[in-house]
Amino acid sequence: MELEIYSQVAILLTTLFSGSDTRPAASRQTSIIRLQSVEYPRSSQVQKLQYRLSRQGALNKRPLAVENVLKSSIERRAVMHRLDRTGKLRKEFYQFPSKNGRIVQKRKTVTQKTIDYLANVSQQKAAAKSSMVRSGKVRRRRYLLQGSKWPVIPGRVSTITWNVAAWSTKLSIGDTNKTLAEAFRMWAEVSPLIFRWVDSTSAANIAIMFAIGDHGDTQPFDGSGGLFAHAKFPQYGGSIHFDDAESWTTNYISGNSKSLLAAAVHEIGHSLGLKHSTVSGSVMSAHFSLQTSNVVLADDDVNGIKAIYGRCQPKVTAIESSMNDGRTYSFNADHYWRLNDAKHESDRGYPSKIHTKWQGITDNIDDIFLWGHNWRTYIFKGSWYYKYKIFGDNTLGPLEPNYPKRISQGWPGVPDDIDAAFTGIHGDSYFFKGDQVYKFDNGIDQVANGFPVSINQVFAGVPNNIDSAFRWYYDGYVYFFKDEYYWKMDYSGNIAGSFLIGIDGWKNLCDV
Repeated sequence: MELEIYSQVAILLTTLFSGSDTRPAASRQTSIIRLQSVEYPRSSQVQKLQYRLSRQGALNKRPLAVENVLKSSIERRAVMHRLDRTGKLRKEFYQFPSKNGRIVQKRKTVTQKTIDYLANVSQQKAAAKSSMVRSGKVRRRRYLLQGSKWPVIPGRVSTITWNVAAWSTKLSIGDTNKTLAEAFRMWAEVSPLIFRWVDSTSAANIAIMFAIGDHGDTQPFDGSGGLFAHAKFPQYGGSIHFDDAESWTTNYISGNSKSLLAAAVHEIGHSLGLKHSTVSGSVMSAHFSLQTSNVVLADDDVNGIKAIYGRCQPKVTAIESSMNDGRTYSFNADHYWRLNDAKHESDRGYPSKIHTKWQGITDNIDDIFLWGHNWRTYIFKGSWYYKYKIFGDNTLGPLEPNYPKRISQGWPGVPDDIDAAFTGIHGDSYFFKGDQVYKFDNGIDQVANGFPVSINQVFAGVPNNIDSAFRWYYDGYVYFFKDEYYWKMDYSGNIAGSFLIGIDGWKNLCDV
């Protein structure tokens, strides 16, 4: 009987705490999203819990045991759910109805003495934290890892498959499939994981289904407005279930509708091994809103998935810092990434196909070159080069008429199949191939006298056979890329490196 009581209490705790991952042994593998903090006042939840326990006789028969179970669970969630570590709800979070019927927080009367005391304590804590930050002792990690992961090699590109075993009765298969694929892609953009659809559920790593009520696992759905979805961690199969009784939408949010994209991104995070984060606003927060169509992984989400699977290891085969739109673009194979220069990482939502922005180019360019002589963009591929128009608002236009042209025609002395090209700090332009560098004389439109020479003669420390090079107008330095590494040249010509791509810079240039 005691075991049964403990199980009932644990199940009810799952209902009470939206982010709970501590459940009975039979269902511990399932992670749930339930926006109780939005749906119900906490005081009402506590009353319901007490009432249900009383009806089952749990509180009367084993009051101390039940209290211990409650207290233990509350302590583990104190920070996430605004609870005191003593196991009691903080008074400032008790909710009371106001005259207009809204739920408001209870106000507390404080004296000036209390204010002065709290201000002094706050200053002391701030000073101590500042000292710890300077000494590097502050632990900033807020994401939580469940402990299991898919059997992939950290940092290596690995494929995880998925399939939908039962479709929603309220959404079209096409819209559902597109939305789920978008949700998987968000995690692929920031990790070494690639997600692919397979036709067979039995062959899929992650099986997805829409269901109502009791659907064959230990967490039955309870109709609209309750339990929205749940997922299993990798060691338990990683399956994801959505309550088909909910008003799911793949478009605009209205009324009681809920974003399938938001729920899917959250649940996929659990399927990959992430527990609920304590960072407000993160996708993996227990209180992440389902009534939003603007779903973006927070830095905490990205750091969490990297902690499990490592960083992706991109290859920068071409890169340009555009003077036209002020953005930086990186290329590899048939994709390009737009960078957030301030954060040294790819913008969310990338990569995109090269041909969607650069007309006439599909894949495998040798380099993209912003020529400092006229600040126009050129792309080199094989024995050809491409020149693009610039609109009045400085945005990139279509390919100029009569292009592409042969490199030998427009750049006398520059070889075909170049490795890299850039215009340097002093306006000099350089082309690289193998172990040779060619300096281009912008004044006479041909390779300068005395060139080519070995790369080491001009750029000591830069390896041969580089993949790309460019001057980054965000900081003015010149960067060289080869394989998984990059080198940096300052204004004085000093070259530092090598550095790993994706650690301190050029992050999240991941295949999808």
